[in-house]
Amino acid sequence: MSFTVVVLGLVVIAGCTALVVHLRRTTNQPARESSSDEFPVPTFNVVSLGLQGSGKTLLLTSIYRTLQVPRDRSYYLKAPYDQLIELNRWYRETADSRTDWPEGTTRGEMREYEFSVVAHLTETPETVLKLGYLEYPGELLTDRDAPGSTAQARLLAAIASAHALVGIIDGLMVLRAYRGDPRGRVTLQSTLDSMIHGMLATRTPIVFVITKWDLLDGLEPARTPGCGSCATS
Repeated sequence: MSFTVVVLGLVVIAGCTALVVHLRRTTNQPARESSSDEFPVPTFNVVSLGLQGSGKTLLLTSIYRTLQVPRDRSYYLKAPYDQLIELNRWYRETADSRTDWPEGTTRGEMREYEFSVVAHLTETPETVLKLGYLEYPGELLTDRDAPGSTAQARLLAAIASAHALVGIIDGLMVLRAYRGDPRGRVTLQSTLDSMIHGMLATRTPIVFVITKWDLLDGLEPARTPGCGSCATS
């Protein structure tokens, strides 16, 4: 999931973390004395836009799996334990080729995940940033909401107030459209229409992810200009 690491990891998290760390260190005060009053922990909310089966849940899992340990970075992600269990279950189901692909988020399910971005400002690790991620069923972007439900309104409000948006394009639908499959072309167009409608009203950073990129490896380079430097997932 290199695209996720570069865009969300280095640009969003690293940039925000570096700013917060710099502000904390320039005060020359212990973290405990300044964190709650002078420098409250900010929250950066990310919403991914994609239809059912496009890979929103797998993107969430990959973000956490990649950034849960510091490696060569000065920060890492930490999730509440109940969410950690769920993320690990999704990862196991995805990685095990002997089992069925994990089911997507079903209609009526909406879950908010909040990761803590932890950095070593002093000898004690400290949370310097919260990263929010909304998990929802893709049908909310294309279908009418159920009578009495507020899920669609909640999703649209989250999109409008997000600090960053991730447009997820299903690589399988791209392949089908490329091969002239009418259903694939219609689904791809529906995906783009749904995403663009929500994105036009915002002024936040927007990135795009094409999932299932391995399906597109065989496409002719002449038909995919510039893809030698395309970020993939």
